[in-house]
Amino acid sequence: MREGWVMEKREIKNLGASIRARLTNIAKETKRDFDAILLQYFQERFLYRLSISPYRSAFVLKGALLFLVYEMPFFRPTKDVDFLVRSRSKDMRTIKGMIQDIARVDVRDGVRFFPESVSLESVMEDADYEGIRVKILGGLDKARKTLQIDIAFGDVLVAGPVEMEFPLLLDDQPAPRLKVYSSESAIAEKFQSLVKLNILTSRMKDIYDILFLASHQPFQMHLLRSAIVKTFNRRGTPIEERRSIFTREFKSSKEKQTQWTAFLKRSRLESYRTFDEAIDHLEFFLEPACSEKSFSSGDQFKWNPEKWTWK
Repeated sequence: MREGWVMEKREIKNLGASIRARLTNIAKETKRDFDAILLQYFQERFLYRLSISPYRSAFVLKGALLFLVYEMPFFRPTKDVDFLVRSRSKDMRTIKGMIQDIARVDVRDGVRFFPESVSLESVMEDADYEGIRVKILGGLDKARKTLQIDIAFGDVLVAGPVEMEFPLLLDDQPAPRLKVYSSESAIAEKFQSLVKLNILTSRMKDIYDILFLASHQPFQMHLLRSAIVKTFNRRGTPIEERRSIFTREFKSSKEKQTQWTAFLKRSRLESYRTFDEAIDHLEFFLEPACSEKSFSSGDQFKWNPEKWTWK
């Protein structure tokens, strides 16, 4: 009995060490920081536990990890896992219990989450509405990482949520299949953030993310318009203010151009559009869906990503 227990413990320990070694190899092959790879693995395995838990329909993935699902060709490391939670209760005790239940799901992937480590705090999401930030400790072999989960409530979803499969670092692991934001709602939230912050924005990634989705997916104008209008209304931003980011002053801002160039360099996208070209493309894509004319005729228009035009 004792020998069998020791063998079982050795197998679990060896699994963690083996997976850690494989992640180290991935870091070397992709020239990425090992800590970033390790955190991504913890995020992925938490998502898998969520996907086989009773709460899979209550949590909708959003934020930076969403763009892994949409196959962005490069990955920006993110410390957060962002969710919209569709739950009748926003009570911290309820949310804590859900996270702890997800952490207890037993999966043979080398990762252990520690339910007793879960902590929560209230946060203001972009000063628009209150959310909850959750932290939980995870372990792989002797490595430890704190996973940060940001939870929002009440945002509107148009044409979604959509069920999609999350990509894997190790292809012999079971893949998370979970609810994610629709492209329309993801674009609407990023657009609203840009408009609200205006010249103060430093969120160059939001500009790139919108252009990435517009370059790779078709859209129906009435769905995109609905997502934009509902998101702006929900967050208290007048849709008329959108024009502020399409002005010559904004496009020619030296500060924005510098921030854009720095973002492209960090993301290894040096050959991408200049800042004013990016905003011109953004305007060409978004403005028709926001204009008053589209409210009467927009249902018939569809976005062609290859020709970069509404038809």
